[in-house]
Amino acid sequence: ATGLARDYGISIEHIGTGEFSASNSLFQPMTPKVEAAFKRKMNETYDGFKAIVASGRNLSLKEVEARAQGRVWTGRDALDQSLVDELGGLNKAISYAKVHYTKTGDAELEYWPKPPSVTSVISRLMGSD
Repeated sequence: ATGLARDYGISIEHIGTGEFSASNSLFQPMTPKVEAAFKRKMNETYDGFKAIVASGRNLSLKEVEARAQGRVWTGRDALDQSLVDELGGLNKAISYAKVHYTKTGDAELEYWPKPPSVTSVISRLMGSD
Protein backbone atom coordinates (compact mmCIF):
# COMPACT_ATOMS: atom_id res chain seq x y z
CA ALA A 1 0.00 0.00 0.00
CA THR A 2 2.94 2.30 0.61
CA GLY A 3 3.94 2.38 -3.06
CA LEU A 4 0.34 2.72 -4.23
CA ALA A 5 -0.25 5.65 -1.89
CA ARG A 6 2.97 7.30 -3.11
CA ASP A 7 1.90 6.76 -6.75
CA TYR A 8 -1.25 8.77 -6.03
CA GLY A 9 0.56 11.52 -4.17
CA ILE A 10 -0.60 10.41 -0.75
CA SER A 11 1.90 10.68 2.03
CA ILE A 12 1.37 9.34 5.51
CA GLU A 13 3.31 10.42 8.55
CA HIS A 14 3.38 8.11 11.53
CA ILE A 15 4.22 9.21 15.03
CA GLY A 16 4.73 6.19 17.21
CA THR A 17 5.48 5.33 20.79
CA GLY A 18 7.77 2.39 20.10
CA GLU A 19 9.37 0.27 17.43
CA PHE A 20 6.23 -1.89 17.03
CA SER A 21 3.65 0.91 17.06
CA ALA A 22 3.30 0.95 13.26
CA SER A 23 3.40 -2.82 12.84
CA ASN A 24 -0.20 -3.00 11.58
CA SER A 25 0.04 0.03 9.32
CA LEU A 26 -0.52 -0.43 5.62
CA PHE A 27 1.54 2.69 5.05
CA GLN A 28 4.74 1.80 6.88
CA PRO A 29 7.17 -0.78 5.52
CA MET A 30 7.53 -3.85 7.70
CA THR A 31 10.88 -3.91 9.46
CA PRO A 32 12.80 -7.18 9.79
CA LYS A 33 12.22 -7.09 13.56
CA VAL A 34 8.45 -6.67 13.15
CA GLU A 35 8.36 -9.41 10.49
CA ALA A 36 10.23 -11.76 12.83
CA ALA A 37 7.76 -10.99 15.63
CA PHE A 38 4.77 -11.68 13.35
CA LYS A 39 6.29 -14.96 12.16
CA ARG A 40 7.08 -16.01 15.74
CA LYS A 41 3.50 -15.29 16.86
CA MET A 42 2.05 -17.04 13.81
CA ASN A 43 4.17 -20.14 14.50
CA GLU A 44 3.18 -20.13 18.19
CA THR A 45 -0.50 -19.96 17.22
CA TYR A 46 -0.14 -22.71 14.61
CA ASP A 47 1.79 -24.94 17.03
CA GLY A 48 -0.95 -24.45 19.63
CA PHE A 49 -3.61 -25.29 17.06
CA LYS A 50 -1.77 -28.48 16.06
CA ALA A 51 -1.49 -29.49 19.72
CA ILE A 52 -5.26 -29.10 20.14
CA VAL A 53 -5.88 -31.15 16.97
CA ALA A 54 -3.44 -33.84 18.11
CA SER A 55 -5.10 -34.09 21.50
CA GLY A 56 -8.65 -34.06 20.11
CA ARG A 57 -7.95 -36.56 17.34
CA ASN A 58 -5.64 -38.83 19.38
CA LEU A 59 -2.79 -38.25 16.95
CA SER A 60 0.86 -37.45 17.53
CA LEU A 61 2.08 -33.96 16.64
CA LYS A 62 4.13 -35.59 13.88
CA GLU A 63 0.98 -37.20 12.41
CA VAL A 64 -0.89 -33.91 12.56
CA GLU A 65 1.93 -32.03 10.83
CA ALA A 66 2.16 -34.70 8.13
CA ARG A 67 -1.53 -34.22 7.40
CA ALA A 68 -1.81 -30.49 7.93
CA GLN A 69 1.27 -28.66 6.61
CA GLY A 70 -0.67 -25.39 6.80
CA ARG A 71 -3.18 -26.46 4.16
CA VAL A 72 -6.89 -25.78 4.16
CA TRP A 73 -8.90 -28.96 3.64
CA THR A 74 -12.30 -29.44 2.09
CA GLY A 75 -14.73 -31.22 4.39
CA ARG A 76 -14.45 -34.45 2.41
CA ASP A 77 -10.64 -34.37 2.46
CA ALA A 78 -10.62 -33.58 6.20
CA LEU A 79 -12.90 -36.57 6.75
CA ASP A 80 -10.57 -38.78 4.70
CA GLN A 81 -7.64 -37.54 6.84
CA SER A 82 -9.56 -38.26 10.10
CA LEU A 83 -9.47 -34.57 10.97
CA VAL A 84 -13.27 -34.41 11.39
CA ASP A 85 -15.82 -37.01 12.52
CA GLU A 86 -18.53 -36.28 9.99
CA LEU A 87 -19.65 -33.79 7.38
CA GLY A 88 -22.35 -31.27 8.10
CA GLY A 89 -22.61 -27.55 8.35
CA LEU A 90 -23.26 -24.80 10.85
CA ASN A 91 -26.76 -25.97 11.76
CA LYS A 92 -25.62 -29.55 12.29
CA ALA A 93 -22.70 -28.36 14.44
CA ILE A 94 -25.02 -26.20 16.53
CA SER A 95 -27.44 -29.09 17.00
CA TYR A 96 -24.58 -31.36 18.06
CA ALA A 97 -23.26 -28.79 20.53
CA LYS A 98 -26.73 -28.27 22.03
CA VAL A 99 -27.18 -32.01 22.62
CA HIS A 100 -23.67 -32.75 23.88
CA TYR A 101 -22.68 -29.57 25.71
CA THR A 102 -25.83 -28.29 27.43
CA LYS A 103 -27.87 -29.72 30.28
CA THR A 104 -31.20 -29.06 28.57
CA GLY A 105 -30.35 -29.81 24.94
CA ASP A 106 -31.09 -26.23 24.02
CA ALA A 107 -29.22 -22.95 23.98
CA GLU A 108 -29.80 -19.34 23.08
CA LEU A 109 -27.63 -18.37 20.13
CA GLU A 110 -26.15 -15.02 19.31
CA TYR A 111 -24.86 -14.52 15.77
CA TRP A 112 -22.01 -12.17 14.90
CA PRO A 113 -21.72 -9.89 13.16
CA LYS A 114 -25.20 -8.84 14.03
CA PRO A 115 -27.39 -8.18 11.00
CA PRO A 116 -28.20 -4.51 10.47
CA SER A 117 -31.59 -3.31 11.65
CA VAL A 118 -34.21 -2.27 9.10
CA THR A 119 -33.87 1.30 10.37
CA SER A 120 -30.11 1.38 9.82
CA VAL A 121 -30.47 -0.07 6.31
CA ILE A 122 -33.05 2.57 5.38
CA SER A 123 -30.87 5.33 6.88
CA ARG A 124 -27.88 4.12 4.90
CA LEU A 125 -29.92 3.95 1.66
CA MET A 126 -31.13 7.50 2.23
CA GLY A 127 -27.57 8.68 2.80
CA SER A 128 -28.09 9.79 6.38
CA ASP A 129 -25.64 7.31 7.89
